[in-house]
Amino acid sequence: MTSSAIEYRLAKDNDRDAILALLAAKRDPGDRAAYVADRTSFWNWLHIDNPAADDESPLFVIAEEGATVVGAFGVIPARALVDGLVRTVYWTTDLVVQEEMRGRGVGKKLLHEVFGLRDVCLTGTMTDQAMLMHERAGSRSIGLVRHLILLNSVVSFSGFTVWLRNRYRSWKIEREVGPEDFAVEQCSVEEIGDEFDELWSRKAPEIAFGVVRDRRYMQWRYAEHPSNSYECLIARRENRLCGVVVLRVRRSGGTTRGRIIDVIVPRSETILMPVLLARAIQWFQSRGVHDVDALSADVEFQNLLQEWGFVNLPESENRHLTLNSAEGVDVNRLLSTSAQWLISLGDTDNDVRL
Repeated sequence: MTSSAIEYRLAKDNDRDAILALLAAKRDPGDRAAYVADRTSFWNWLHIDNPAADDESPLFVIAEEGATVVGAFGVIPARALVDGLVRTVYWTTDLVVQEEMRGRGVGKKLLHEVFGLRDVCLTGTMTDQAMLMHERAGSRSIGLVRHLILLNSVVSFSGFTVWLRNRYRSWKIEREVGPEDFAVEQCSVEEIGDEFDELWSRKAPEIAFGVVRDRRYMQWRYAEHPSNSYECLIARRENRLCGVVVLRVRRSGGTTRGRIIDVIVPRSETILMPVLLARAIQWFQSRGVHDVDALSADVEFQNLLQEWGFVNLPESENRHLTLNSAEGVDVNRLLSTSAQWLISLGDTDNDVRL
């Protein structure tokens, strides 16, 4: 694994600090020490405590010039439903190359080395340049995940009632269950019990591609996150869990934004979706947050968001999903079923990289 004077090898446990220092180099000098300290706990959570981790985690390839780490690229394991089967896939994480080494093919070589290690690697790129780099390394674009935002939201209960009534009328279906039959309440992720696995068992058969969101994953992803705080709205009907939405208030760079992180609602409970959406927006408003965003590949959910007033963010904010080394994966089927992908801000959230 040699390219001129640069050596490429699998990272070892004692390479963690060098990789974090390389990532920190993109920060202002005064912020770098705090960044490394913060990311150390995040690294352990993401790579070691990850319920899909194996004996080889964390899986990174590093580029070295002499004794100096000048580049790194790795993957995050996840248990995912892929065309009806549960298998381990790998989301790519940060690709970082020392500034002085750019233009020497280090990033391209790191991509090839990592993609040669694992069967199914997926990446959500946000720029044409990044997407071109991944395609040159053998990845194939399989679809687009749209990022939508609602600005300056104002929700009144009377307005919500009118909108909801029109929404149900537009379905032109007589339903025995109405929105008033659902009890919606706030809870922490830690409070979600074994009933979530039963909810997931009803949702999973509807998904062509998506990370397995069972109770263990939800606990790790949201309750055990080392720095972010999440809340849930859960809906029950006759004491049976029917839907969950995960929410977060994100503060960054002087701005505050609400984020609809995950929505788990089986199609049999579709009537619940607008109820949870309205309650989520009202939850944000009660905290003084009026800008809300969401990420989704589900066209029906996108339409629901747009009915409420959400608009698509610029193309640069969307995720172009790419797939590499797709042995045993029916790419054509994945291409045709993006509406059945369960990809959300829960897969990214600026922390869990796509």
